[in-house]
Amino acid sequence: MEHETILANLHLHAVMPNMAKVAVYDPVAREITAGWKGTVQFAVLGGPAVHLVFDNGKATAEREKVTWPTLGFTFATCAQANKMFTGKGIAIPMVWGLWHPMMLKGFLKLSKRLEFYLKPGPQTVSDPTNKKFIVELMLNTIVNGIAILARLDHHAIQLGQTSPRGSVEFRVLPNGPVMNLVHMGDGKFTAAEGPAVKASAVMEFKDVDTAWGVFNNELDAMILMGLGDIRIRGLVPLVDNVSGIMDILSRYLA
Repeated sequence: MEHETILANLHLHAVMPNMAKVAVYDPVAREITAGWKGTVQFAVLGGPAVHLVFDNGKATAEREKVTWPTLGFTFATCAQANKMFTGKGIAIPMVWGLWHPMMLKGFLKLSKRLEFYLKPGPQTVSDPTNKKFIVELMLNTIVNGIAILARLDHHAIQLGQTSPRGSVEFRVLPNGPVMNLVHMGDGKFTAAEGPAVKASAVMEFKDVDTAWGVFNNELDAMILMGLGDIRIRGLVPLVDNVSGIMDILSRYLA
């Protein structure tokens, strides 16, 4: 599958769902979305789609298309969608729902709040609560990104198909975030929040700062494993292949 298509799947299915988390966590975002009841959709014609459901202070993300969203942004091609996420070039989507001007204006502001956490400044990260939340967003993107690449990217597919059955639990100590990735033995992975029902392997980070450093390529994971700041136990061949897919993901989202 071509690069632009894979990247659009990552942007819509691994990155964009984080907006639902921001809408619940961030006080500015909560003020923006107060009283909202409806759906906002991003889609590529004939390609991936994601819609966000807002319901009076609650927000969830669904990685599928709905027929009649309250607001809809549809891109003609995957390349156009990617331009919006990367900020490289001009991307003008077809917009559905212009008769909801206040929600449209609010959603543009909400998009800025997502960017605030995905591209945080030093002052934002200096707040421990914010830093933990940002690590949660990054882990969410990584684990879902692994599942996406395992079905779309040629090299990731090979790693997935040669992986043993089982589940990997990603755990940041002492109090999370925690996510898990389940491989059913067919090369396909399912990502989910929370601990695994029965983890075959665990990748454990000593603390939020350790996870932050690894996710931002500021710290060397191999050195940290030697120091015991990252601990891996259980089904090592599964972790090795998952780590290989993580490396591929980092190149897509660099």
